[in-house]
Amino acid sequence: MRLFNALCKEKDSGFSLLEITIVILIIAILGAIVSPSFINLYNVNKVNEAIDKTKGAIQEAQNQAIRYGRRCQIRVINKAQTTKYGTPAEHPTIESVAPTSTPSATAPKEESCLLNGDRTLPGIALAGHTTPWIISFDFKGRTSDVANNGTLILSIPDTPKPQKCLVISQGLGMVRTGDYEGTNCNTSR
Repeated sequence: MRLFNALCKEKDSGFSLLEITIVILIIAILGAIVSPSFINLYNVNKVNEAIDKTKGAIQEAQNQAIRYGRRCQIRVINKAQTTKYGTPAEHPTIESVAPTSTPSATAPKEESCLLNGDRTLPGIALAGHTTPWIISFDFKGRTSDVANNGTLILSIPDTPKPQKCLVISQGLGMVRTGDYEGTNCNTSR
């Protein structure tokens, strides 16, 4: 029995170099097949997060204008343009512009239109509207200036897809988002 156990232990002492090489080769092939899907999934999530940040900032400024009964302005700037601090932006940024009204009883101090602070969009390219784009809301949350209207296209730099768009309408200041395909912004949501 000892002889049998000794022979079995010798054969079951591990994997051969050929077996390890085959397993590593299979894992490498599967990784090469799956990695483009994961990269695309990451890019889609990054653009969706950026469009949500942008829409949230615009709606936050609109809500602050209604809440305090004053004009609220935000500015969308692209990479390398000057921020309100006089420095070039490293990433596309959404920042609050200084309030234009005087303090009142409901808004005793000059507050930013973006309570959660300025938003940066790292790794995102902006297109569609000339930047810096100043979006202004009146005390009822409306946009009256034609310059406030427009479409902003967000995408990953040097990548054709995914592209998302954000549209602000004149008058009511409605904000819609959708997919940008070709030259059209399909805002179904």
